[in-house]
Amino acid sequence: MLPAVDPVAAPPPETHRLSCDAQIGPAFWLGLKLQLLKLITLFVYRFWAESRIRRVLWHSIRLHGDRFEYHGTGGQMFRGALMVAALFVAITLISTGLVLLGSGSEWRLLESSFNLILGLSLFLVVPYFSWKYRVRNTSWRGIRLAFRGTVKTFFADTAGYMLISVFTLGIAYPVASVAVRRYLLQHTAIGTLPLAAQHGPIGRVWVPFLLAIGLVPIGLGAGWAVFSESIATRVLVGAACVVGVMLALGWYRAVETRLLLSELRLGDARVTVQIQPWKFALLALVPGIFWVTALLIGGLVFWELRALPGIALAGLGIGYAVLAFFLYGAINLPFRRLPWVRMMANGTALVGRVDWATVAQDAAESPTAGSIGDAIDLAV
Repeated sequence: MLPAVDPVAAPPPETHRLSCDAQIGPAFWLGLKLQLLKLITLFVYRFWAESRIRRVLWHSIRLHGDRFEYHGTGGQMFRGALMVAALFVAITLISTGLVLLGSGSEWRLLESSFNLILGLSLFLVVPYFSWKYRVRNTSWRGIRLAFRGTVKTFFADTAGYMLISVFTLGIAYPVASVAVRRYLLQHTAIGTLPLAAQHGPIGRVWVPFLLAIGLVPIGLGAGWAVFSESIATRVLVGAACVVGVMLALGWYRAVETRLLLSELRLGDARVTVQIQPWKFALLALVPGIFWVTALLIGGLVFWELRALPGIALAGLGIGYAVLAFFLYGAINLPFRRLPWVRMMANGTALVGRVDWATVAQDAAESPTAGSIGDAIDLAV
C-alpha cells in the first residue's frame, strides 16, 4: 500500500500592510511654526495650517509601496467655513424672526422645532461634506479616491438613528455614530475599486460608552458629596472625573473604529485592524491632561496674584491663554495626531488578493470635481 501523500499546503493569503514613517521631531517644529502663524494672523491661518498638516500626514502613509497624497487647500477650507458661518447667521435671523412674530406657545413650539430640525441637519451635513472633501482630495498612485454617496441617501440612512439618539438623551448615540461612519466608509472607493462591508453586531461598543456617560454624574456627584469641605479636593476629584471620562470615550472610539474597519472589504481582501484600545484612549487623553493641567496651574497662579489690579490680571490672563494655546499646538501634532495616524496605519492591513493593476481613475472624479459645498470642512 502506497504511503499517504500530504496535500500541498495552500499558500498563505497575500497581505498588504499600510505603514507610516512620520517622525516626531519634524512634526514638533512644524507644529510650533504653524501655531505661531495662527497667532500672528488671529487664527485665520488655521485652515492653511490644517492643509499643511494633512499633506505631511497623508504623505507619510504607504500602501503597497506607494504614498497617499492630499490635494486640499486652505483657501477651499476657508471658503467652506465662511459658508457655514453664513448659514448659522441665516438660521439665527430666521429663529429671531419667529420669536418676534409672536409670543404665544405656538410660535415658541415652531421656533423650537425649527432649531431642532436645523441643528440635527447641520450635525449630519458637516461630517458628510467633511468626509467627502477629504476623500475626494486624496490620491494614491495618482488615482483620486472617490465618494459615491449623496446627501439624500445619507439623510435617509442616518437621520432616523440620530433622532433616536436625541429622544434617548444620547444613550443611543453609538447606534447613530456607527450608522453615520458606516455610510461614509461604504460609499468610499480607491478610484474604481469600492469598499464593501458586512455589518456586524455593535454590542461591544456599549460598555465603554455607558462607562463614559456614567462617570460624569456618578463621579462628580460622589466627589461633591464626600469632599464638600475642601475646595481643592473637589477640584482634584472633578479633574479626575474628566480624565476618566476622556479615557472611557477614547476606549469607546477605539472599539468602534476597530469594529467598523474590520467589516470592510476591498476587492477580495478583507481589512484587519490590530490596535490596542488603551493606546487609543491615552492619545485621546492628551488634550484633557494638557488643558486640565493648564487650568489648575493658571488657577493657582491667579489665586496667588489676586491682589493685583484688575487690568493687570486681565493682561496676565490673556498672556497665559496665548501661551497655553501656543504650547498645545506644539504638542498636539507630534504627541497626539501623528501617533494616532502611525498607530492606525501600522495596525491596518489588507489580507487577500487585490488586483492593483485594474484600479483606475473613476471617471466621475477629477482634480476639479465638486463644488464649493464640498469644501465644508471645519478642520475639527
